[in-house]
Amino acid sequence: MKENKKGLLIGIILVLVVILAGFYIGYKLFLVTNYSVKTLNHSIVEIKDAYKIKDYITINTKDLDEKDYLKFKEIKMKNDFIDFIKEENDTSVVYTNKEKKARITIAINEPYLDFYYLVESNLEGTNVKNVKYQDRINYLKKNHITNDLELFNFLASDNYQKNIFTSIRDIKGSYATYLIAEIMVPQKLTGINGDLNGYIRERNINGNIIREVNILKNKKRYMFMFEGSFYTLDNIIDLISTIDVING
Repeated sequence: MKENKKGLLIGIILVLVVILAGFYIGYKLFLVTNYSVKTLNHSIVEIKDAYKIKDYITINTKDLDEKDYLKFKEIKMKNDFIDFIKEENDTSVVYTNKEKKARITIAINEPYLDFYYLVESNLEGTNVKNVKYQDRINYLKKNHITNDLELFNFLASDNYQKNIFTSIRDIKGSYATYLIAEIMVPQKLTGINGDLNGYIRERNINGNIIREVNILKNKKRYMFMFEGSFYTLDNIIDLISTIDVING
């Protein structure tokens, strides 16, 4: 009699284990299906390719006489904007020359990586409403991503293969990360090395090429946005080779 009760108890336990395992596998399948980049507007191949830095520009900085610099906060740069109209506020300065169809914006910003940490970017209105910013933070920290270039290299090389054996945290975290990556996807990225460290984000808006030069230093992103056909890549390289961050 005792053996029958024991066998019945074991049977009940096994059934419960099977039921719980079925629920767990079903839940994981739900996550894999719904937290998939296939639900995004760009494919994983497109996202990976967009963040891949294919070319690098080596910058050898050069010193100028102090009178030849323009200064904005802790930034010094060759003053090529004598005949430009200047507009300045607390966070940026803009130089515009309508005749040359040229415009440059200089600003000191937080790294792009910081956008991935914003509570405000809760991804409301997305296909998965319960994605949280903490999911992105956990995923970025797990993969030791500490700056913009590490982020871009990770997005370009990440083997996005999620299945039922992937942890719930990684399924949610990777999806939350790629949602932001898609929103901010660049058209072209060029790396900057040598005396300066950073990258150039390039966009083409209605035939107007905009090159956003970002220099990474002191945990900040020093941005120089060049707009207009006046600025060729050679012009831009000549200018950024004179950049100096005071007390940097």
